[in-house]
Amino acid sequence: LAAPILADPSLTLAHRAVRKKRLSEAHREHLYQYLSRIGIRDVKLLTFFLVFSGACTFTAFLMLMINSSQSYTLFALHGAFCALFWLQLRRKCVRLHRERLQDSRARLELPTARSAS
Repeated sequence: LAAPILADPSLTLAHRAVRKKRLSEAHREHLYQYLSRIGIRDVKLLTFFLVFSGACTFTAFLMLMINSSQSYTLFALHGAFCALFWLQLRRKCVRLHRERLQDSRARLELPTARSAS
């Protein structure tokens, strides 16, 4: 049930470790921060995490209903799915954020001497 709360920090730290970045250094690389930067506001973020929490609760309920060997398989599949979903969503957010930064920088650039003449 705590997966939505723990998944983003855990996966962000794992992602930073793979890229050999300092884990103790301050950063703004969490998924919720990228979602906010690309314009998804508080209500949509809350809805996203509530849906994710509901999926985790449903999976936990299923694990209680089936035998123990199958519940471990379901738990592993659910974890793998959530990690892949997080990674894909994060990649898309980073790409959209970079595109918006490039667009805003292009709008701020001053005209060159050629375009002024």
